[in-house]
Amino acid sequence: MDCIAIDDEPLALDVIEYHSERIPFININSVFTDAFKALDYLQCNAVNLVFMDISMPDISGLQLIKSLPDPPMVIFTTAFSNYAAESYEVNAVDYLIKPIEFDRFLIACNKANAIYKREMNPENVPSGKFMIIKSGHESFKINFEDVQYIEAEGNLVNFVASDKKVVTRLSIKEVLKLLPKEQFIQVHRSFIISLSYLKKFENHQLIVADRSIPLGGIYKQQFIDLLNGNKTKSTS
Repeated sequence: MDCIAIDDEPLALDVIEYHSERIPFININSVFTDAFKALDYLQCNAVNLVFMDISMPDISGLQLIKSLPDPPMVIFTTAFSNYAAESYEVNAVDYLIKPIEFDRFLIACNKANAIYKREMNPENVPSGKFMIIKSGHESFKINFEDVQYIEAEGNLVNFVASDKKVVTRLSIKEVLKLLPKEQFIQVHRSFIISLSYLKKFENHQLIVADRSIPLGGIYKQQFIDLLNGNKTKSTS
């Protein structure tokens, strides 16, 4: 898993890096003592897991994770136990009290790895050719091949298909679990597109059906990799 660590105390970061070196599936890509620099990094890079202190200058770890529209998994690391209840309101994987012992650190990392594997497991890819989406008191059958893109607007998500538009109360994360991964990809915090309706793309913009859709920096490399993968399959 690609990870970063955020703590205003360099010694605390040293402990996390030291423990992480003993766990094969944990890759610490960057560490930050400045929470705002970490926030900039998270907005431009795909990260699976964040180790984060809660009590930091300027912005707390809880405030930082709440500010992200599509946050990665987080393991909080702190010297205080009084934040535990609030940490689980943001679906924290675990809550580690300093000084952090390796055995407790390993338990938290194993929890995160289990979640990561469950989300990445190809057995979870939906089968069939359609899905049923509830909108208000009605339910709609939507064929995967008809969906052009999905757009998040506040607490609602719009499924835009060639023959209809269906509005429902789902998150982008929940929607992704309903869609075949070989056909759909998230390209922005508010957009999922169908590759079947992709007409062209530029540096930061896609044309899907007749709609201009932004390509977010954090999603760009994944998008290019998927396109290249599909291209390789079609020529082999």
